[in-house]
Amino acid sequence: MKKKSLILFWFIYCLFKVDTGFSQCVSYDVHACIDVVDLLHVQGNQMWWVHQGGSNPGQHSSCSGDVLSVNGTPWGNWSTPFTLSGVTECMDMTSSVTQCSNVCALVQAPSGSNGWETIYRFDDSGPSAAHNYKINFTYCPTAITPTLTFTISAPACAGNNINFTYTGTAGSTAVYNWDFGDGSPLSAVQSPSHIYASPGTYNVSLDITDCGVTTGPTVVGVTVSTPPSSTFTVTSPVCIGTNATITYNGTGGVGDSYTWDFDSGTIVSGSGQGPYTVNWPGAGTKNITLTVDANGCVSPLTTDSVIVSPTPISIFTAPAGKCLGGNSFNFTAGGNFLSNSTFLWTFANASPATSTLQNPVGIVFSTVGYHTVSITFIKDGCVSNTYVDSVLIYPMPLADYSVTNVCLNQIMNFNDLSAVSSGTVSSWSWNFADSSSLGSTQNINHTYTNPSTYPVSLIVTTNNGCKDTIIKSAVVHPPPDAKFGTTNVCLGENTLFTNLSTIPSTDTIQSWTWNFGDGSALITTQNVSHLYAAVGSYTVQLLTVSSFGCADSITSISIVNPKPAVNYTAVDTTGC
Repeated sequence: MKKKSLILFWFIYCLFKVDTGFSQCVSYDVHACIDVVDLLHVQGNQMWWVHQGGSNPGQHSSCSGDVLSVNGTPWGNWSTPFTLSGVTECMDMTSSVTQCSNVCALVQAPSGSNGWETIYRFDDSGPSAAHNYKINFTYCPTAITPTLTFTISAPACAGNNINFTYTGTAGSTAVYNWDFGDGSPLSAVQSPSHIYASPGTYNVSLDITDCGVTTGPTVVGVTVSTPPSSTFTVTSPVCIGTNATITYNGTGGVGDSYTWDFDSGTIVSGSGQGPYTVNWPGAGTKNITLTVDANGCVSPLTTDSVIVSPTPISIFTAPAGKCLGGNSFNFTAGGNFLSNSTFLWTFANASPATSTLQNPVGIVFSTVGYHTVSITFIKDGCVSNTYVDSVLIYPMPLADYSVTNVCLNQIMNFNDLSAVSSGTVSSWSWNFADSSSLGSTQNINHTYTNPSTYPVSLIVTTNNGCKDTIIKSAVVHPPPDAKFGTTNVCLGENTLFTNLSTIPSTDTIQSWTWNFGDGSALITTQNVSHLYAAVGSYTVQLLTVSSFGCADSITSISIVNPKPAVNYTAVDTTGC
């Protein structure tokens, strides 16, 4: 009686389906003869048999006739799914087991694209003979009239995602057709999202097709507002350790929400809209991003890249020290500068005191000691470190010597008096200006062979290579050329001595000293006469001395002749 009631129910159900304009119900009878545990799966318009035993159903010796058939047609290739013709996804299925010789079960579980799957389990694994089973499947068409309601997320802003959420009812196979009213492609997503490129009012329509029946469309107007802009500027250049200023210049208001990302930069100051002061600890390209939220209307993401340059490194190699006299230095910039970098050199106690050349030349320092030199350059707007070194200026020696003028053929002594404020005088070079070899000892003697005034130069050199020269006049005085003239006389007569001595015009004869060779007193007049007391030859010496003290003497023989003896006899020739 129960079986007849079930069949009557499905007959009335299917008849109702036909009366509402749908196709008639479709029935399938599946017959099976098994003697093991088997499973029969039905899903959508396919049916397949899962045989748990070691042999095909057709090999069961206890079964006669068709072991496996559908509506009386043998299902020969039972391992391949059997297609149920006339069955679509828009069909409702009912089933009943009209013959069950042993344990059987019906399980219907949600699964797959149709939302359901029916599994029958047959257990004839005992020692009893095989049993016959018969299952009836009945498919009747069904359709659901969907409702066309949906919500729109707020606020609706150009450039932002707007969510359209379907809130109606529709079948699982329903096809959705959204038209956003801006010429963009249609969407078949149940609850899509959409971005309007421009603000304005748009008519959004939705229709739904389910089991071949289209419902709708329904049209809803949506007003899309203009979101705030998120543009900003960054001061440049940006260098490690220096602050960059980021200034918002968009259309957002002071009370809007600003989301900044400074790419690991440290915010020194600023909040909200800004402006911000930011610095970065490392070099490289930094991406700054900003979005502005005006009561839920979010601006497009704005990204601006800023290059953070490394701190330029300046350096130079200080030249070796030089002497104060005539020093001139050239400097060469070092570091990671570019060809278009600008430079600033400073030189303490020098001329010039500054330079903007990359490699300045001809820098002269005016005082002795260490003098600081610094360099700074600007590369791509970034200021380098200030590198400082120093150059050493050595003191000049003061060359000097003492000398005593001499007479010809006398030894002249040269005594070094040179000095230096620091360091030592380490070498001497004497030039006596008479074609003789140079002298190299600190103190030196020299003998000239000709009287004259000689410009004697002394070059002294310090242990740091600094030189100074002094030239002094060394005078070699000539001696007088002593000469005199005399005549021989007779005893009783004065002998005249005439000075004939000479001397170069640079000097004069200062004194004359006569020695007459007879033991008489010396006479110091220029010309003199002398009376010898006795006849004889006398060695007479004249000593002449110049005004400088140079002397010369000469000797000569002076003869005093005796007078003749007068003797005669007189004859008296007068008579008396």
